[in-house]
Amino acid sequence: MVSALVNVLAYTLIPVTAATIGGVIAAWRTPGPRIRSFVQHFAAGVVVAAAAGELLPDVVHEKSL
Repeated sequence: MVSALVNVLAYTLIPVTAATIGGVIAAWRTPGPRIRSFVQHFAAGVVVAAAAGELLPDVVHEKSL
């Protein structure tokens, strides 16, 4: 039980650290339009990939029937 909690906390530290570092960098140096565009396009790609990952298995399963 304790080892599972330690694993969860360890994996949680990765996005928390990345968000903290990104926030500090953004507060110190405001991103320009090009960097902002890159980040927005990356976020859109992540959303599309997550949606496809959720929907694609159901579509493939329905086609096989």
